[in-house]
Amino acid sequence: MKTKEMRDRATEFAMSCDCDSGPRMTDACSRCREIARMLAELRQAVGLATTLKPDMEIDVLHPLEMMQQVVAYVAAKDAEIARLMVEREKK
Repeated sequence: MKTKEMRDRATEFAMSCDCDSGPRMTDACSRCREIARMLAELRQAVGLATTLKPDMEIDVLHPLEMMQQVVAYVAAKDAEIARLMVEREKK
């Protein structure tokens, strides 16, 4: 998802809230502000985690699938390291 699409979805969320904050969320209720803060934090966490997988293609529409790819990649690297350590100990 492109930045504009993300903004559009955030606007759609803000407009559907009972706090009547409107698209800019300047007068958003505390619940909306907290959700927006948490969403920004989660986006940042996913972005940071994806740096563990050098060939990761960012797909903000599917953050869970992205994280599953990162976990699988890291697990494979951990297994490779464990295998190399076992081989090293045998020498």
